[in-house]
Amino acid sequence: AALSRTASAARQPHVVAMHYEEGGNDAEAVRHWQLAGKMASARSANREVIAHLERALALVQRTPDSPERQHSELLLHLGIAPAFMAINGWATSQVEASCRRALELARALGAMEAALQALWGLWSVHLVRGEIHLALEASTQLLHASQIVASPPLAVMASHAEGFSRYYRGDLDEAKRQVEAGIALFSLEQERFIVSQVQIASTVVLQGILALVLWLQDRSAEGEEAIEHARDLAEQLNSPPSMVFYYSLRCEFRLWQKDATKLLETSEQMLKLAETEGFELFVSIAHCYRGLARASLGDDFEGIAEATQGWATYSATGGGLNIVQEHCCRAEALFRSNR
Repeated sequence: AALSRTASAARQPHVVAMHYEEGGNDAEAVRHWQLAGKMASARSANREVIAHLERALALVQRTPDSPERQHSELLLHLGIAPAFMAINGWATSQVEASCRRALELARALGAMEAALQALWGLWSVHLVRGEIHLALEASTQLLHASQIVASPPLAVMASHAEGFSRYYRGDLDEAKRQVEAGIALFSLEQERFIVSQVQIASTVVLQGILALVLWLQDRSAEGEEAIEHARDLAEQLNSPPSMVFYYSLRCEFRLWQKDATKLLETSEQMLKLAETEGFELFVSIAHCYRGLARASLGDDFEGIAEATQGWATYSATGGGLNIVQEHCCRAEALFRSNR
């Protein structure tokens, strides 16, 4: 019987968690909900992650405060925040609340690496909201702290954050220096670990930032090579969040190249993946790009309507990044259609 329960827990920890919860054994229920969330995360089943870990968090709140309870709650918030990022977008209130609570708990427990992971989450909130000054403050803290901790994965994540922040500040040389430093630390196993922690592969992002910087420095051939490296790694990792991010970068390139036909093709690939995985933020971004492509190809009315609705949905998640570019692109489409 004991072996049967052990096997069941390994295969279906959520079932075991429900039995423990019904029996009033909250500690074991939390442990098994957490295991169920971890297994769901490994499959990128983010809605399951959220459902399992929300059950665990509700149970944790019923237990007396103690270092053990704080540690359990910390792990749950660090687990659920990336799932919220993937499904609802980085700028949402759920991501911010989870990361702030995780940071508070990590600092109380003296858990430095956990604190930096939570700070990385808050950096992502600020960046996607378009709060670049706050994002840069967080990424600079990450960069300095990662040097103290001497953790290669955190160093890569810090370069990811600092490089992106510098890019959106227009500091292209420093952005390039940071992303190249992060890329130099690459190892496949390390990248798999980063994906297990925050879902998206930092080196995919780093290659993407490098591609954008190179394009703006009139080195488009090198930029094309970098973005292909991003795609290859996303495919190798079999990471849907990383792959959909690659598609968003590729759409950006198609937009800059004014290649509406390829923009339409790539945005539809992005939309299909985002809808399949339930990535609401990237669904809205894909509609923005597809709408602009359709408008450029002569479907002015429907294309502009799709882009406008996509932007409204994106903004509803709290997103504010690229707002100037989006307004300029829609204005150009409206001008072409004599509106």
